[in-house]
Amino acid sequence: MTTDKRDDVLVAVCPPIPIPRFGSLDDLAVGRKRFLLAADGVYLEVRSEALHARLRISAVALPYGPTEEFLRPTGGPLDVSWLGQLANIALRDGTQEVAAGVVRGANGWTLVQPPVLSASGSHVRYMDVFDDKSLLIDMHSHGAHAEYFSATDDLSDLSREGPYIAVVLGRCESRETLKSCIRFVCPPYLIPLSSGDLTRLGVL
Repeated sequence: MTTDKRDDVLVAVCPPIPIPRFGSLDDLAVGRKRFLLAADGVYLEVRSEALHARLRISAVALPYGPTEEFLRPTGGPLDVSWLGQLANIALRDGTQEVAAGVVRGANGWTLVQPPVLSASGSHVRYMDVFDDKSLLIDMHSHGAHAEYFSATDDLSDLSREGPYIAVVLGRCESRETLKSCIRFVCPPYLIPLSSGDLTRLGVL
């Protein structure tokens, strides 16, 4: 095998770490990312100022120790009212697309609505005031249209550093019709989630 310093840099930035079967794993520092080799597959672990995440990205049997998936917002689970506030913003504008986010500030969680440059029933453009280091939830609505991640959404999410949780709210004419789709973002990974996953993994 030949060695190259560029490979050494890559491993240093995002190292592969076997999960100990008998010992313990060191905590991941804020701002770092690593791949964990566990008994049931490969896990991505990443940590920002707002979110500590560990999700399985590949299922395979390996001779290492077990681990579990989680999504841990800084300071513990969110009150469900934060998701309610995001829903209220989408419902208020109804058929027009809107954007908002939940970020970590000096005094805890803050709801941020970025300055809108233009918006209609099929698009929203806004000034990107979100800091990836403190972003927890990035939400935009699709107005009266169905909830889904478009090709434009994919490009936008893949251009950010992550990690964070992306939410699209659709069918926003009324609370009865409102629907959501959710995913975890840490480029190049866009991992689908359900509302139940947010509870199961520790967000709520």
